[in-house]
Amino acid sequence: MTTGCHEVLNYSYFLINQSSNTTPSRNVNSIVEMFSEFAFDMMRKGQIIFSGHTIETHPAFKDKLETGQINLDMLLSFPFIVQRGKWYEFQTLAFQAYLSLKKFLSFSVKERAVSYVDFLNLRDSFLDIEHDIWLLCSELDLPNFNQCYLIPLLKEYLTAIDTTNPKTVCSSTFSFLELILKFKISRNTLLPDVSGSCCNGLPISALEFIGHDLLKVELYMSCSEEESKNNDADLLRLGRCITQQGSLTGYEEDEYELDLAKHSANPELLEILESLGVCDFL
Repeated sequence: MTTGCHEVLNYSYFLINQSSNTTPSRNVNSIVEMFSEFAFDMMRKGQIIFSGHTIETHPAFKDKLETGQINLDMLLSFPFIVQRGKWYEFQTLAFQAYLSLKKFLSFSVKERAVSYVDFLNLRDSFLDIEHDIWLLCSELDLPNFNQCYLIPLLKEYLTAIDTTNPKTVCSSTFSFLELILKFKISRNTLLPDVSGSCCNGLPISALEFIGHDLLKVELYMSCSEEESKNNDADLLRLGRCITQQGSLTGYEEDEYELDLAKHSANPELLEILESLGVCDFL
């Protein structure tokens, strides 16, 4: 578990303990459960900002508010949330994710096995902290997270690649990842410089999570890296190939886009990538 995950957990425990000091003990556990259910529902919708009315009418709180077991002022001043003008949000996005996971872990093991993919179908701001959320899952529910979510993603990749030789690994990996790279190519030198990428993000995230960041292929294909200076001849070949096989993006001058999945079987491109070390890296 990384330092970031430790910080999230420590901060979460601190807030829960703090709430125990400001709220009658008989109510604390119940309120934590309510906020966990609320956070879980909000996370599924990709929502991070809400109003007091949202809390007042949400099923997690509504019954106990209506029967007077809790009051709205108590909820709105609870340490879990903070006011921003007329709106509210959880203390941090990672804390909202922690509470959501706390609710998810209250499900039975069988329910979790069925629901992990849905739970981690992250939206909007939660996508930005995907790695942190996965770390929380691996810390608090490692066997189920591995078996129900991470391992199936990795198996999908391993099933898709052709391991006959480094070139086929490279070709099938590009096809599976649906990798598209953008290059800035100087008219003077024709040397390529990677300026962006898009791909099938979930498998990439899974591979990066276990320490295998396949997007490092960009380092082998860019003239901006110090180690690339010894590969100028191969990079020049790559630059020429991109200008011939790729397409201008139309966003910036001299920016080209190369769909590596579409050209994954191109023998000239594969020969260049082998010379650059991309095939051996993959």
